[in-house]
This record gives sequence, structure tokens and C-alpha cells, in this order.
Amino acid sequence: MRWVRSLCAAICAAILALVSLTGLLTNVDTHALSDPSADHPFAVGERAVVLGGGGLTGQAWQIGMLKGLRDSGVDLTQADLVIGTSGGSVAATQMRSGFLDAFYAALLGAPVLDSSLEDIDLAYFEETARMWQGVESTEALRIAVGSRALEATQVIAEDAFIERTATRVGLNEWPALPLQITTVDVFDGTLRLIDHTQGISIAEAVAASTAQPAIAAPISLGSSRYMDGGLAGSPIDVAVGHRRVVALIPGGGLVTERAAAAARDEGVALMLLGPDAESAQARGPVSQDPARMRMSAEAGQRQGALVAGDVLAFWAGSADGQ
Repeated sequence: MRWVRSLCAAICAAILALVSLTGLLTNVDTHALSDPSADHPFAVGERAVVLGGGGLTGQAWQIGMLKGLRDSGVDLTQADLVIGTSGGSVAATQMRSGFLDAFYAALLGAPVLDSSLEDIDLAYFEETARMWQGVESTEALRIAVGSRALEATQVIAEDAFIERTATRVGLNEWPALPLQITTVDVFDGTLRLIDHTQGISIAEAVAASTAQPAIAAPISLGSSRYMDGGLAGSPIDVAVGHRRVVALIPGGGLVTERAAAAARDEGVALMLLGPDAESAQARGPVSQDPARMRMSAEAGQRQGALVAGDVLAFWAGSADGQ
């Protein structure tokens, strides 16, 4: 399929575009990850923010949205819980850091491209991508994709991917405020949560959430290995238990709509926000295009300022979600 080949070529050229902020790895012990259905120290609160996957342009749009909202008087960075998946795990970590302005400013500069992806098996990646992109995610499907991820031989090695992720994230330590990052177990297809209590570095956590099958090797954490959290869709259900949830979802689609409906059925007041027409145009057709990160961030800032009044009313409890 032509769109798959276009997407794959863009990913292999630029998935690891790096902003001009650096991060360092720390050597830590790793433990088993949390089951989102189990009790968790950050499981229940008043207000939560969910940042879904959307590649490089989705991450940039989210940071822009958060800045536009905050500059207009709506500071979502202080939510009781922030949940990030895939590219959204980068934005979630950065929004919790206290340096939102610096990360936004970095997006306005030229990305530093990584060009050492020549050994990726493009045909194998295309076959793997066709299995899960644009289709409904099931546990069986994720197990099948996980098997492909484990069998891939021409991929970025774990250590190298974690190191690059540390640079992309730009932080040494976990933010102080509650943050959960999602990933998918390659062996059983289950969604797992990572937070600061598990002895896993922030770089390892985000690497596990962004390790695309057949591009990067699954990340070893404890006794299992993990791949891109986006395979399980938008983690809106993880926020169930919070009274009000704002979800910034770059991609949307049927899976997101079903997750949103299920959360509302559980009594969650949910505001689901995606790119408007101008932001979608700024992002372009390929979510991993680093050349569009600046445009995406600027469009997100404009959109955030535009919807700030509605978000403020919802966040304060004086309006319903949408």
C-alpha cells in the first residue's frame, strides 16, 4: 500500500529526530510493571490528563496545545495524574517537568536528525505495520505483533534506543508529580503502566512506550520485554476513577471513540481534544515528519489559546465534556 510505504520511509528516515536538549541515563534495577486493572498509588483522583500517541508531529502538537492553554490561564500540567502513551509519553514527561516553555522553544528550532537507520529492514517493517496500523487492537493481535518484534533482526538495539530516547526526552529524572507511561508486553499483549515507584529510569520507560515493532528492539524491563504503548490505543480507560479527564489525542479514530464512550459510561466527565483543521494541515500526512514539528507546535499553541475558555470551564467543573 502506497500510504504504508510513505509512512515507513518517513519513519526510517526520521523517527528519532532529536530536540536540542540532552538527557542522561542512570543505572537502576528493574521490576515487574503494573497492571492497570490492579490497585495503584495514583489510580484515583480529581482530574487527569491523557496524552495519546501521534508520532513526532503529535508530540509537538500536544506541547503546543499545553502551552497555548497555560498561557491563556489553563494549566493542565498540575493535574492529579498525567498518562502518556507512545509519542504522548514524551510530551507527558516534558509537561510534568516544569520546563514547558523550554521544550516548546526547542520545537521551534531545527531538529537534529539521526541518520543511522540504514540497517532497518524496511520490507519487514512494512509487513509488521500492516498488521496493526489502522485496525482495531486486540490482545491476540498484539501478541502476534510482539512475536514479529522479537523475531526482527535488523532493528535498533535496546541500549542504543534508550540512549537516543534519553536525549529526545531531555530529562535525567522522573518528574515529581504523578505520571504514568503505558507500554505493551510483547509476550501476552497486555497494557502495562510504568511510574517512578518501579525502579525504572524515565528514559527506559519512554523507550518502552515508543519502541515501534521492527524499528526498535523490544525493551527489557524486569522479566519481560515491551513495545510501543500505542498498539493498545489511547489509554483513556487508565484514567477511570478521576472525575474529570482532558485527553489530547492526535490520531483519534474508532478505538479512541470506543474508549471515550466506555469511560463516560463509568461516570468520567471527559473532554476529548484532537487537532482542528489547521493543526491537522500543519501535521501533514506523515506523523513522523520532523520537518513539521515546528508547524505542529505552533498550530497547537494557536488551537490551545482558541479553546482555552471551554477547557477552563470544563476543568473548573462548570461545564460538561465533549
